[in-house]
Amino acid sequence: MLFIFINVDEEDNVRVLEFFGLAPKDCPTYRYIHLGEDMLKFKPDTDDITADALTTFIGSILDGKRQVTNCL
Repeated sequence: MLFIFINVDEEDNVRVLEFFGLAPKDCPTYRYIHLGEDMLKFKPDTDDITADALTTFIGSILDGKRQVTNCL
């Protein structure tokens, strides 16, 4: 699992956000993206960025309890 930080104040980073289906107005946020033959994207149910929220979100993906988000 890889965590990345994207400085949305840097104009050149907007293209990176677009790759993840995000815009600067969406930030701060987090997503779980599985890169493979099919890029699977998962969006949390909450904007809460805490250790508990991340643990619950990632756990639900790894346990197979969360559906893929078609559009971020």
